[in-house]
Amino acid sequence: MYRLRVEKERFYTVTVPDVRLPENEAMEIVLRRQQELVEVLEVTPSSSALDPWRTAARVELSASEILTLPTPVMRDLRYALAMLPGVVQDPSGNLHIAGSATAQTLTTLDGFTITHPITGRLDLRVSVDAVREVSVHHSRYSTEYGRGSGGVLELSTAMGDDRFRFSATDVLPSLQHRKGIHLNNWTPRATVSGPLRKRRAWFYEAAEGEYDVAIVEELPRGADRNRAWRLGNLMKVQVNASPSHLLTLTLLTHRFRSPYDGLSRFAPRETTRRVSQGADFFALKGQAYRPDGLLLEYGVGLAHFRDAEHPRGDAPYRLSPEGSGGHFFRTADRRAHRLQGILNLTLPSFFWRGRHEVKIGTEWIHVGARERVRRRPLILVRADGTPVRAMSFSPTPETRLTNVELAFYGQNRWVFASRGVVEFGLRFDWDSMHRTVRWSPRAAASYLLTADRRTKLTGGLGLFHDATPLDVVLRSQSGRRQDLFYARDGRAVEEIVEIAFRADVRALASPRAFIWSLGVERQLPAGFVLSLEFLQKRGHHGWGYLPALESEDAMPARLDPRERSAVSPAVGPLMRHQVFELRDHKRDRYDALQATLRWNLREAHPLLASYVRSRARSNAVLDFAPDMLVWGAQAGGPLPWDTPHRFLLWGWAPLPKRFTLAYTVEWRDGYPFLVVNEAQRLVEPPNRRRLPTYFSLNLHLERRFRFLGLYWALRAGINNVTNRPNPSTVNNNVDSPHFLTWGGMERRAFVGRLRLLGRK
Repeated sequence: MYRLRVEKERFYTVTVPDVRLPENEAMEIVLRRQQELVEVLEVTPSSSALDPWRTAARVELSASEILTLPTPVMRDLRYALAMLPGVVQDPSGNLHIAGSATAQTLTTLDGFTITHPITGRLDLRVSVDAVREVSVHHSRYSTEYGRGSGGVLELSTAMGDDRFRFSATDVLPSLQHRKGIHLNNWTPRATVSGPLRKRRAWFYEAAEGEYDVAIVEELPRGADRNRAWRLGNLMKVQVNASPSHLLTLTLLTHRFRSPYDGLSRFAPRETTRRVSQGADFFALKGQAYRPDGLLLEYGVGLAHFRDAEHPRGDAPYRLSPEGSGGHFFRTADRRAHRLQGILNLTLPSFFWRGRHEVKIGTEWIHVGARERVRRRPLILVRADGTPVRAMSFSPTPETRLTNVELAFYGQNRWVFASRGVVEFGLRFDWDSMHRTVRWSPRAAASYLLTADRRTKLTGGLGLFHDATPLDVVLRSQSGRRQDLFYARDGRAVEEIVEIAFRADVRALASPRAFIWSLGVERQLPAGFVLSLEFLQKRGHHGWGYLPALESEDAMPARLDPRERSAVSPAVGPLMRHQVFELRDHKRDRYDALQATLRWNLREAHPLLASYVRSRARSNAVLDFAPDMLVWGAQAGGPLPWDTPHRFLLWGWAPLPKRFTLAYTVEWRDGYPFLVVNEAQRLVEPPNRRRLPTYFSLNLHLERRFRFLGLYWALRAGINNVTNRPNPSTVNNNVDSPHFLTWGGMERRAFVGRLRLLGRK
């Protein structure tokens, strides 16, 4: 007879006092996941020992952490994810995991890929109230995850149970004091869940809306604000088809409109674009299991994306050292879809010199993209108004691209001792565009070094491939561009360059990265856990365009004279032809040493402190594209999201009378940027300069109370307590009188939030 105690992070501890285990019989222990329920006011599970079976380099955010941490934009999940070590957010809002590009990250929602098929960005948003947990894998992740050398971002959403529940957040709009008192934003969110039939079927509904008013103080009244709105909805239905068969239906929709997108002190209203985005995701997933441990998981998912950007008019677009003028030069309409099928099989565990847990699976994806882009001429002028450079584009027809991806994988977890485990697996990927088989072997191990189970050593290595980048391939179908460089008088043309893009995908190697990492964890007294992790990533055969030597006879015909006359009537006879050829020349390097201290004694009031010393470099910093204005030779240097030093501190603590103080602190180096002249030619090595050091302190105070038979949470706080500017943009033109003038400043902001948590 034994006393059994089962503990797992983010689950409630289970203790069974009297256990008798007859020979050759198994015992099933069900752990209940910790949730934010109004019936439970305080949860204080005991500290858990280190998990020897966990080999992946992974960090997580629970639902309570996502909703409690005071981030600059609490309605956007990306800002909460930026509070994790190894995850940085660039000025555009995109996330970068372990020094990688956004498109190199595999992002899944309940097991299905949801990133944009063309750009690889996370444009399909889900309400933060609907997220149950987020996991970010930096390295040592299973072969189950493919097409992402940058890491894995897993989103798990909530589901209803046998009790009706509801919640609401930000039902009242907030105000801002900028050029008077105005509406700031209104972001109402609501969730409803419960049984369709008790113990058989349940539903979950999460709706959200957003209305934002962005005011640029440097612009005149009447032309200083952009009003954007967004709508989203997640609906899930889960049915027990049988006691051992579970079906889940998911429908996620997202709509976004921004009439003056890009408005800033350097871009007045007439130069902005009307931007619209729409995305829909549908998935059906099934899980069937047998008592012997066999688990079958299958499903199909369909995601569809629609994007459009339109300028405010047809006036010529003009760039000067003071900023931009006229109307934006590009009109674009894009459609993309992803049809995905998955099949995973977890086999019953067996014993041979230890316990083996084997998982195999396959995946099928069909990706389609269609875009229509129209580019009009644009002119770069000096401070005195004379032209320095002009660009025109040939007409381009609608382009289409399809790709079929297949994958097979096998993963084995070998528990060779009570204190150690080894995982190894192999994955094969193939796609119809590249037509080569890519194999990805991976291995990882974990071992408890001490008998008290308080020190763990973990390490692993593997080969990780990226998906074929559709946006890069589509550039080869963008037509031709002509650049005219003018003399100082603004009349004579000194140089004419005709540019074209060319790609032969099957002649390229597959982009991939070799990653190895080593970590050690130590459980300290009072529930603290200290971890040290070193990660090295070497990316090879990254795709990008490079200038190729071409003769004039090898070039296509020149631009139509009408296209050329739209820019300048005087074109000299001397012309240089330049072909940018897609090559697999890019090599990225990332090294990071990470120290993290986390407090797990009271899961209801966590604390995390981390410091990351990292280095993200590439031999090809410039990303040549038809719309790229920067002109210069390809060179190496820091990647745009490189942050050599970064410190994070966040958590929350209880105060008297049911008050809670939540806090986040971030300090890091500023992001690097390019320096150009009035013709947008590079005048320094890429990314030599950086934005100022970033520092932000957010403090929020929240109190929970009962009113009208309901449970509420009222929050008030201050973002950027120190009022540090923290610029996100800069005037990088050395010929401008305002060179190195910072833009996109942050200001101290007072915020409030009212949440309805449900009934007593």
